[in-house]
Amino acid sequence: MNKYKNKKNIEFEIKRIYTKKIKYKSYNIPNIFYEKLNTKTNLKIKILKKKIINHMYEISLNINLKLINLNKKILKCTVHQSGFFYIKDKKNIKYYTNILCANILYPYASECISNLINRGSFSMIDIIPINFSLILKNKNNKFKKKNSK
Repeated sequence: MNKYKNKKNIEFEIKRIYTKKIKYKSYNIPNIFYEKLNTKTNLKIKILKKKIINHMYEISLNINLKLINLNKKILKCTVHQSGFFYIKDKKNIKYYTNILCANILYPYASECISNLINRGSFSMIDIIPINFSLILKNKNNKFKKKNSK
């Protein structure tokens, strides 16, 4: 196995970024192309952390996107964009995994989903930027309120 040698002053390093899973399914093709579309987008995001070896983590940003027209599925995309990261600072591990790593992986995942939708011959969908810092802050506030009762 490859040994990772890092200088003592390095707190964070990207070792590798890769796509772990891609899944695409379209429904009612080609009939859907002739219907008037009034679509709704359902986007779900999950961040998974897995410790591999000392200070080495695999972080996965899992995105599921569904397009729905009048309560009928049009398409479904799943992308698991992952990275292999060296994270030395264990005190701030939530910051690194849920904010920094997520911000690094998100552009790759959103580009992959946009490409899948485009290849399915649907009009381009730009997935909105996400403020992972704000999400973590809101999650922590909810946790504090729940535990203070």
